[in-house]
Amino acid sequence: MLSVGKSGDWAKAKLLSTTLKSTMKLSADPGFSSLALKGESLMKRYIRKQPTSWPALSTKYKQGKLRQGKSDKMLIRTSSMLLSIKGFSANSNAYIGVKRNAENDEGEKLANIAAIMEKGSKVRNIPARPFIEPVYKHLIRRIEKDGLFHKYLKMEMERKYGIKL
Repeated sequence: MLSVGKSGDWAKAKLLSTTLKSTMKLSADPGFSSLALKGESLMKRYIRKQPTSWPALSTKYKQGKLRQGKSDKMLIRTSSMLLSIKGFSANSNAYIGVKRNAENDEGEKLANIAAIMEKGSKVRNIPARPFIEPVYKHLIRRIEKDGLFHKYLKMEMERKYGIKL
């Protein structure tokens, strides 16, 4: 007669099967936090770099900025917009960009200015100088290449369940 028995750690298997969903969510939070901070840093660096793919400022506009004591750099009239770029995570999401309620010294919404800089404005004759989309695309490639969320899930499973993966 053939006998059937249990082998392995069934208590750990039960724990894993009943808590895996919450473990996956918990493990994603550090990934989103890391992603948001990395995105903030990349976005600020991208603007400071002044990509050659951006259309140059007109000589007249550049000279006007300098006469006003402003920066001659693209997307940096003052440092207000650059300083308002923030990365944070909440509710299993990463948020990176210009804070919606941030304003410059003239009371203009920096998020509106950022949107115009990103997409351009035919009415105001402002060419697009994208700085948000290129950073997002870079981050997506990094997530896929580095397996960011897999790394945090693996760490949490090893910590919580003692499973070496």
